[in-house]
Amino acid sequence: MDSTGDKKSKNGVDGIPNIPVITREQLRDYYRRPQSCPIVGGSPPFLICDEGNKQRMTDLAKRCLQVYNDQNEKRFEFLKLLNVERQCVAGSKFYITFTARSADNAFEIFCGHVWHKIDDTIQVTRIATKQLSIPSFIHI
Repeated sequence: MDSTGDKKSKNGVDGIPNIPVITREQLRDYYRRPQSCPIVGGSPPFLICDEGNKQRMTDLAKRCLQVYNDQNEKRFEFLKLLNVERQCVAGSKFYITFTARSADNAFEIFCGHVWHKIDDTIQVTRIATKQLSIPSFIHI
C-alpha cells in the first residue's frame, strides 16, 4: 500500500479493473466500421454488403410474401429488395421493404416485419402493402 492509501491489486486500484486506453484514431476507426447492431433499440439501415446477407434478406422477404399471400388469397411474386433496417431485440427484428408482382402484372410495395429470435426461430410479425402518399398538388 502506498502513502495515499490506495489498495493495488491485479485488477487495478481498489479492485476496479484496469481499462485499456485507446487513441482517438482507434476510436474513429471503430465507429467507421459497420457495426452488427450499433444502437440498442434503434433500427439503423442494415447493410447488404455481400451475397450471403442479400440472400438471407431475400429469403425473409419471400417468407413475408408467403404469409401475405396465404392470408389474402393472393399470388404475388417477389421482385426486389428496396430497404432493410435492423433492430436489436431478443435476437434481431428486420423491417424489410420490397417490391412484388401479382399474377395480373400489378406491382406493389410491401413492408414486412420479421423477428429472428435468439432461439433461431423466425416469425413474421407484420406484412402489408405500403401506401404511397401523393402530394395534394398532383391531380390524378
